[in-house]
Amino acid sequence: MTNRRVLLGLLSLGLGALALACGSTPEVAEPTIAVSAPTSTVAASSTSPLPVADTPTPAVPRVSDHTCPPVTGGAPPIEMHPEWANYSAEIAEYLSVGGSLEELKDELELLGDLSWEEKVGVSDIDVTGDGQPDVVVESLWFPPDEAVQGYAYVLTCEDGRYVVQTSVDFGMTASFADTSKNQSLGLRAAEDLTGDGVPELVFSFVETPEMLPVDDQSDYVRFFGVVGWDGADFAELLPEEVPGRPGVTVINGDATLTDTDGDGLKELVLRGGALRPGSGHPFVRVKTETWGWERSGFAFRCATFGTPTYRFQAVEDADAAMLCQDLDKALASYQAAIFDESLKTWVGDELGLVPAPEDERALLSAYSRYRIMLIHVVKGTGDAASVVYGTLTKDFPPGSAGDVYAELATVVWDEYLMSLDLSAGCGEAILHAEAEQLAPLADSYGYYSELYAAPEYLCPY
Repeated sequence: MTNRRVLLGLLSLGLGALALACGSTPEVAEPTIAVSAPTSTVAASSTSPLPVADTPTPAVPRVSDHTCPPVTGGAPPIEMHPEWANYSAEIAEYLSVGGSLEELKDELELLGDLSWEEKVGVSDIDVTGDGQPDVVVESLWFPPDEAVQGYAYVLTCEDGRYVVQTSVDFGMTASFADTSKNQSLGLRAAEDLTGDGVPELVFSFVETPEMLPVDDQSDYVRFFGVVGWDGADFAELLPEEVPGRPGVTVINGDATLTDTDGDGLKELVLRGGALRPGSGHPFVRVKTETWGWERSGFAFRCATFGTPTYRFQAVEDADAAMLCQDLDKALASYQAAIFDESLKTWVGDELGLVPAPEDERALLSAYSRYRIMLIHVVKGTGDAASVVYGTLTKDFPPGSAGDVYAELATVVWDEYLMSLDLSAGCGEAILHAEAEQLAPLADSYGYYSELYAAPEYLCPY
């Protein structure tokens, strides 16, 4: 079937992150492969001592013939649709009656308005791992001052004909006013990112609240999808916020494929994050975010940010460094959150969407000391951990702002002293946080503090 959900679900996209950052509300405007199972019959031999059973012999599924039709050339031209409909059936028929890949590319280039910029590509590459080349087609058009039009398709051969395995609708996504940047939309790469020898397909598209072409004054969100063959169908390998909605995005940026850890597999590295001057929330900073393959899908690996302005941002940097296993950087950032007088206190935004938390410095200082205690336990510096724990419980007694982190530290510390197992201590802390509904930083910083609403984030070991 046409697998729109697999490849980014463009009909149900949102701009929550950008709209929240900019303080605006966005206006959001399968061919199946049937494999027959022939029945088989067994005739009784005249010399057989046993009768033939009346029960039919179970059908043996036929192995699909992946032979492609011969290329003869001269296939009938593809007729243009008045409403820019999906051309999957026409493309499959064109190749099935002998059209070559070169001829197909020429045909697709003629379908758009000749004055429009276009991005048309046709390639043969095995993306299903059966040893036979498949056909990957991309045909995008960029009408001036309008949304993108066009699709991407993957075709395979079945019984001497081409069939479409999946198609992607890029319609109603935004383009760039600088037309040279439009080549960064649609299909970005076909590379093996999982180590199974079969290439995955990387796609991206952009959206703005008004869906107008992006210019130097516009903020936009770029969405990413990585699609791979799972043996029966194409599957989205990056997380989705909800089914059909991409979950990996970057504001005003792009991504590259880079082997960041030297394991021979490339990771998806996103760079961007800063809003245009005067257009958005001060928490939005330049950042680099890495996603890598983890057994059954891509997972978040690491993030780094630009220089912090606010105290909360130093805490954010430290949290990110812990996820990156950079404990020294995490320690330095938590210490900055506690002691650096140059960091600003958040006082709330003008619209009141992200109010300032009460007793912010006390909360962040207590949280930072709690996390520093965890760092020392992980590093094996137990004496330092004991000193930090003592300071935390002394400076934040019950009833004070930040006492929740002294409470959590006590749960972790007591369990760790008994079991010498930090994961056991974290398990107890998470159970305690859930039971007591302890999430003091949750909702304190709007969209950018979602993690603090998750109890498991309080003790990630």
